Formats: sequence, structure tokens, C-alpha cells
Amino acid sequence: MTLNGELDLFSHTINPILGLLALLVPLKGPYRARFILPRYYAATLSVVALAYAWMHVERQYQWWEHVWGVTFSTHTAVHLAILSALWQIGARWRVASILIGCAYSMLMVYRHYHAPSDIALTAAALLPEVILVWWLAHAHREPSPPLPTHAGEPPAD
Repeated sequence: MTLNGELDLFSHTINPILGLLALLVPLKGPYRARFILPRYYAATLSVVALAYAWMHVERQYQWWEHVWGVTFSTHTAVHLAILSALWQIGARWRVASILIGCAYSMLMVYRHYHAPSDIALTAAALLPEVILVWWLAHAHREPSPPLPTHAGEPPAD
């Protein structure tokens, strides 16, 4: 397979792979206690559905092309939705999400799937809704208060 063929294959499989990670990682022991899993999965489903709803509306009305002369990037919208779920898992996943998102954007530009303006406007339009969904979901468990060291004594600072 040629380099272009491999890049094409990678660009079409990265979102399903990341989606599986977003679904499976929270089930692992150390992560499981951090989440209220039904809320996490409902929010994950909601943000991905939101990305596809944007795609449907844009294909129907083509507002983006008429108003700004750009194409709505479904690749970016779904990618951002999945990365937002991975973002919830923890600090290392946040760093990875930023790096993966930047690399995927560069790949889409290199493969001529989208212009940087398509990617930037899609992300800027979808991000507020994605943040709102995760804020409403409140999928993280509240940390337990520390236990007292002696009977009735508050813990030391």
C-alpha cells in the first residue's frame, strides 16, 4: 500500500477507533469510579448525534457555503464530539485529545478533504454546544470528603 493509501485508510478509521476508546476506557477499573456512567454515555451519544444533526441541516440548507463560502466538515464535527468524550477521562487524555485533534486537522488539510477555514469554523460552531452538553451531563462523580483521622476530629490540612 502506498503512503497516500495508508493515510486515506487512517483518516477513515481514526474516528471509529477513538469512538471505541471513548466507550471502553471509562469501563476500566481506575476510570470507572470517576464517572456516573449512564450520564457519561448519554452525553457521548448526544454530542455525536449533535455533530450528525449539524451535518444533516447543513446538507439540507447549505448555509455555510452561501454565507461564508466554506464547507461544513463532518469529519471535524464527529472528531470533536469523540475527543470531547475522551477529554472527560482525565488530564492525560486532554493532552492527547489536543495533539490528536491538531494532527487530524493537518491530515485533513494535507489530504485535501477540507480547508483550514472549514475545520476552524466547524469546530468554533460546534464547541459551545458540546461544552453545554458536558456541563449539563455532570457526568463526573464528586470527590469523597476525606475521612477524619481520629473519631470526630477533622482531617489535618
